[in-house]
Amino acid sequence: MSSTYALAGSHSRPRAFAASLTLPHLIRAADVFSICLMGFVSFYVLDASVLDRSASLSASVTFGAVVAMLFFGVSQLRDHYALDVLMNAPIQVRSICVNWLGVWIFLGFVAFALKSTGDFSRLSAGVMIAATPAALILGRRVMARFFLCAVRRGIVAHDEVAMLQVGCGVDIPATVLAEFSIVHSQVLAGDDLRSLADGMTDFVHKAAAAKARKVVIQLPTAHLSLIDHLSEHLRRLPIPSMIVTEEWLSRAFQRPAVLNGELTAFELQAPPLTQLQRAEKRILDLTAAVLGLILLSPLMVLVALAVKLETPGPMLFRQRRLGFNGKEFQILKFRSMRVLEDGEDVRQAARNDHRVTRVGRFIRATSIDELPQLLNVVRGDMSLIGPRPHARAHDDRFDRQICDYSLRRHMKPGLTGWAQVNGHRGETPTTAHMSARVEHDLWYIANWSIWLDIWIMLRTTKELVTNRDVY
Repeated sequence: MSSTYALAGSHSRPRAFAASLTLPHLIRAADVFSICLMGFVSFYVLDASVLDRSASLSASVTFGAVVAMLFFGVSQLRDHYALDVLMNAPIQVRSICVNWLGVWIFLGFVAFALKSTGDFSRLSAGVMIAATPAALILGRRVMARFFLCAVRRGIVAHDEVAMLQVGCGVDIPATVLAEFSIVHSQVLAGDDLRSLADGMTDFVHKAAAAKARKVVIQLPTAHLSLIDHLSEHLRRLPIPSMIVTEEWLSRAFQRPAVLNGELTAFELQAPPLTQLQRAEKRILDLTAAVLGLILLSPLMVLVALAVKLETPGPMLFRQRRLGFNGKEFQILKFRSMRVLEDGEDVRQAARNDHRVTRVGRFIRATSIDELPQLLNVVRGDMSLIGPRPHARAHDDRFDRQICDYSLRRHMKPGLTGWAQVNGHRGETPTTAHMSARVEHDLWYIANWSIWLDIWIMLRTTKELVTNRDVY
């Protein structure tokens, strides 16, 4: 962050009506309400209207409240109400599903042990188990929108922060700063311990007087040795304090690990998936790919005939690509061009490309040309979700231009991936375009889960139905 901003001095916003209300508070309330509501609907309304059974209102409400408290407790213990979880849609969906499943496994054991499985109808229980995760997701989205609206209108206060800049500081995006209400800001030189001690004493006093609820310290790497000195003074404030430093160091510190039981180390590169994770991903790939081939086989036959009848040449286009650990394989596509390039010089498809046939334009716009890659998935060359593979000629070029490009091969390439559902698809005319795609691919590799794959599949299916901006 620039010194100009920090030197602007302290400023504060008017106290809001609900100054201590935060998004995690609202999400907790939304979860409890959603589960209690689904319990009432499933075990009272459904029993009375569909099953023609007389259900006890108090028993239905009590059961819903017990389930809600169990889910709330599990989520709280696993720290799933933290902001980094709530702001990440795939991780949030996964946490809801896993915690909800865990609650019902526990309830199943309790009901079996107490021989009370006949007290509630199986249909009502099934409806609640299946429908509540959707209700939780919807409730959270509604509450998040309400919270954002309330912050903008001043009903709910911004997070009140005391900002400390040491030395030249660190850049903080304006979008992040907009979420704060900076009640005090101060700049310290950082090159003299005596003046630093005096400045920290003054900062702590003014932050307390301004009733800050959080301290954010902009600490460049040149001054990291001052952490202990800063910490000594900040202990006098009973509020959380955090350090913002250079992005490259933040990335390095994301994955702490214990080395030999004593030394704390920081993992610069995540290992490949474990054997169990590879098995989970392979089972999902095989199940979905085989089902897709069965359901889509009539369409694939029609497309193959259309390709063959329009222009001379093979129905399938084969091209060398690099897969997991740099292993070469031949990717399969329905032929959409009049050329079959697979050499040292491969030109990417572009909008209004004269090489694309009429049938090719349609199957590219609908992504039908990618369907034969389901065979690559069954053979084990590819996965349904993963970094998109590129032609060998492009791989060689980007390997030289982007230092982390080869890390994409730590996972099998996919039909689609995290980069694609975030808008990075199609042509990559510049290194900047490819760098953005690589950044998303590496995030996916570092944060993979089976729930993330399922979320990307659903998101891709939705985009294929609604989007035609592919060439």
